[in-house]
Amino acid sequence: MKRQGEQGEMQEYEGEDKEENWKTKETRQVQNKKNIRRTRGIEKGEGEYKENKGNAKKLGHVLGACPYGETLRIHRHHVIRTKLVDALKKLKYTVYEEVHGTADNGSNRRIDIIAISESLSQGMIIDPTIRFETYKGQPEDVHEEKRAIYVPTILYYRPKDKYQLHDISVTGLMFGARGTIPNFSSQFCKTLGLLHKSFLNELALLIVRESVKLLRNYLYGL
Repeated sequence: MKRQGEQGEMQEYEGEDKEENWKTKETRQVQNKKNIRRTRGIEKGEGEYKENKGNAKKLGHVLGACPYGETLRIHRHHVIRTKLVDALKKLKYTVYEEVHGTADNGSNRRIDIIAISESLSQGMIIDPTIRFETYKGQPEDVHEEKRAIYVPTILYYRPKDKYQLHDISVTGLMFGARGTIPNFSSQFCKTLGLLHKSFLNELALLIVRESVKLLRNYLYGL
């Protein structure tokens, strides 16, 4: 049986119970472009992708490690950081983003957030991160991981520098890739005055929205 395509060209058609093969030229072109996009994304991290091919179909891999979604993961992180920064500014903190610092050994660091209280003598280095939830003590481990990275930079922000901070804390703040807010993170938000239902709900929904974009991008190249 033959069926006429949208542009008038006749294509072979095998019936409704089988996959249609009468696609028009335009439909095939769209499909080809989509396939090219997926291929380019995989090639960008080809070596890493091959090493992780056993995890390629796992949700944790897609939301947290797949090289094809690296750009969207960075965007997801920035969206959450901006949400936190805006909330801190409403509480009258002076906030700096992506601050350069130097560790004790001379290596460079880039800190997500420095929030300074109104007294201008107490500051917080806050490093929010989104991880796929895997075990109960993960938020505390992320906190220690971030402290190991950024505590060596504290001397850089002492009074001799422009920030003139006498007391500095470092907090690694984990949020779940599926929208969970760990108790460790919610308690920290409470100390900042951010523990109210609307803020945490909005934060969770933002994370879910951005993670869904990652999943759609992986599955459909959208």
